[in-house]
Amino acid sequence: LTYGTESVKPVSKIVGPGGMFVTAAKLIASSTVSIDMVAGPTELLVYADTTADPRLVAVDLVSQAEHSIDTICGLVTNSEKLASHVQRQIQLMVEKITRSDIVKSSLQNNGFVAICKNESACVE
Repeated sequence: LTYGTESVKPVSKIVGPGGMFVTAAKLIASSTVSIDMVAGPTELLVYADTTADPRLVAVDLVSQAEHSIDTICGLVTNSEKLASHVQRQIQLMVEKITRSDIVKSSLQNNGFVAICKNESACVE
């Protein structure tokens, strides 16, 4: 995209998210073409109370964790039951996705679950 090909003209700007390799490529390309920004790793914090759907919370966490092994994803909740169900949903999802190694690495190394006494403690 930066330099074009015989049949494709070079672009004037490269934009969009990506993992560490995309970020490195954008940094290199930025000396030739405009870019939107050099972004750091994805960071996601989900606050979920007892009314949350564990599957949807898991989808949010997995969809962000698959960006890169350095993604940081966390769940803050006041429900041990919800946390347990979310973790089970994540296990089920990881078995079925193509980027499971990235998700596993991201969540094992940078993921967390914080179970608080009540909603006020979750927000603090």
